[in-house]
Amino acid sequence: MRRLFVPAIALLNRLGYTTKFAIMGVLALLAISVLAVNLYQSLSRVIYRSQQELVGIEAIKPIAGLIHELQVHRGLSSGVLNGDQRMEYRRAAREKRVTVAFAAVVATLPPPLAASESWPKIVERWAAIAKDGLALVVSENFASHTLLIGALQNLQETIADQYALTNDPDIDSTYLIATLVAELPSALDSMGQLRALGTGALSRKAALTLPQQVELTALLARLNVAVASLRRSLEKTSRYTPDLQAALAAAATDMGAAAEKFTTLVSEDIVSGRYDTLPAVYFAMTTATIEKGYKEMFESLFPALEGLLQRRLEPA
Repeated sequence: MRRLFVPAIALLNRLGYTTKFAIMGVLALLAISVLAVNLYQSLSRVIYRSQQELVGIEAIKPIAGLIHELQVHRGLSSGVLNGDQRMEYRRAAREKRVTVAFAAVVATLPPPLAASESWPKIVERWAAIAKDGLALVVSENFASHTLLIGALQNLQETIADQYALTNDPDIDSTYLIATLVAELPSALDSMGQLRALGTGALSRKAALTLPQQVELTALLARLNVAVASLRRSLEKTSRYTPDLQAALAAAATDMGAAAEKFTTLVSEDIVSGRYDTLPAVYFAMTTATIEKGYKEMFESLFPALEGLLQRRLEPA
């Protein structure tokens, strides 16, 4: 090893102390500069990524609000088309709210997505529902709403991909992002479909056909699977973020209770053929349950995720 440094030693032996220290200072400065540049680049990536994720969250929020409004409109449309005309004024009022929610999405939608093929198709689907939805048969109206909601959920996932949310590097925020982008929306839409189908069944008070029974039973099973996955994700998140433990535990408990409530209502009153619950009462009960889920989403989970990202961003 000494032989390797023989030329450098020979050179330094010929120099005075001032020159020697100057050379060593320059070398140290170069090393520090390299480290500083690497640190700067690393922190810049953290800052840029966190800022992008925060922008993505702001774009996802209004889409979640739009999905919520569409789910309510789907349920009210099902009641009207199955014979409960008392729901029509509420359906018409909700239609206006959907239009307002679309405008909110347009205001925050990233320009590349607004110019993509998927967004105009989403707008066209809603225009068709608003114009001719009540002229469709019940199953077609339900399917049109559900396809539109599915397209919006795909749009949320696309935004999460483009703004680096789906490959977040920190385990605590990763679970929370999965909850907000995939697991909670899936559970809430299963509830929304059960609300729509149940309201329709109670409105017409006719015995369910075998395919209808199978559809309701499959939705209940899907709901329970989605809620179980959601609760696991919330528990994992709380393990890595102790300060959010109380809020996340409350959200998990609420969603578990919601799934049990839906299972009881649908199984004991609709699948069984009793039809004791009035359509408006069933709609109100199920809507109150779903609203809790959206309240957790907007008042607890989104702020919690934004807080985690801000905590990462500010020190950087």
